[in-house]
Amino acid sequence: MGVIKGKNARLFVKTASGDFKAFAMAKSCTLHIANSVEETSTKDDTNDWAENEIVGKAWDAQLDNLVSLTDPGSGGELTADLMSLALAGTKVTLKFDITNGTNNRTATNSTLKLTGDAYLVDWNISAANRTSVTGSFQFTGTGPLATS
Repeated sequence: MGVIKGKNARLFVKTASGDFKAFAMAKSCTLHIANSVEETSTKDDTNDWAENEIVGKAWDAQLDNLVSLTDPGSGGELTADLMSLALAGTKVTLKFDITNGTNNRTATNSTLKLTGDAYLVDWNISAANRTSVTGSFQFTGTGPLATS
């Protein structure tokens, strides 16, 4: 059974050099795609079932990670980088990448890649006593999400 483990699905951001970097110390990531529908049923329909048509599409992504302000050795984008993006309102290119094999840290050897532009619209830092500081970052897509 070819179940893919969570460590093989990662969220990457495109850097100024054109490379994609994973977000450092990620704990989980989520990609959400939604289609908006409009009911198109009319009085002329002869059945009781609603007819619908897709009239729009949207996507967003979320990242949950441990907070680090210095490179923990993963070479990924740091929490400080994410905060800078949010404060500047900078549009970024994200890639949600799934591999069917070893731990996905470099966005190579992918089975599925979905890429699109997004804004970092919401972020939370949580710092409870005697636990690791964590961050949660919400991106909203602008424009299409495409396979690559």
